[in-house]
Amino acid sequence: MIQISTTYKGPGNIRGARIIAKDTSGNAIHYPYPHHLSGVQVHLAAALALMEKHGIKGAIYYDQHDRGYIFAVIQAEELPLWELR
Repeated sequence: MIQISTTYKGPGNIRGARIIAKDTSGNAIHYPYPHHLSGVQVHLAAALALMEKHGIKGAIYYDQHDRGYIFAVIQAEELPLWELR
């Protein structure tokens, strides 16, 4: 299982608002804030971008914490047989 945490970083003088996504392996990306999305969709987009960049695939479960979201990625070989479709 891979855990991805996301947090919102507000705009500064040089960079606009962004979502920072980090996984348990130490990989991280700064994802530009997608203003056409809202709520968990914003954080999910950043988590998916991190997954795509590092070739991570699997089922995603999430929960909210005080500064963002936590995404648990269960890879196919870790899923119980009843989850595979």
